[in-house]
Amino acid sequence: RYSSTHRVARKEGHRATWILKLGRDALAKPTWRSAPAALDVIEFEWLRQWFVQGEDHARRLRGPWTDAIDTLASQWIALERLEKARVNALLDAAALLGDDDAANVSSSS
Repeated sequence: RYSSTHRVARKEGHRATWILKLGRDALAKPTWRSAPAALDVIEFEWLRQWFVQGEDHARRLRGPWTDAIDTLASQWIALERLEKARVNALLDAAALLGDDDAANVSSSS
């Protein structure tokens, strides 16, 4: 028996339209809190839950969920890049200030 969180739910926060809007909003006006929070919800409550079900599950539900999952994956990648750029900027700023620990960490990693 297969179980999935990918069905129409009545509770706000458990609909594809809600999570897609959360991702769009986090990318449109990212804040230090909204972007990482959206990143966590997209990854842990949606994408991982989708992929952990396996290929058979994905094949059966792929039709109705194709656009939503693909969009969420794109939003996740964009948010990951944003967070990486933020970390690199902080490391570079710390290195400019002469922080010995930050100078030993490459911002290209």
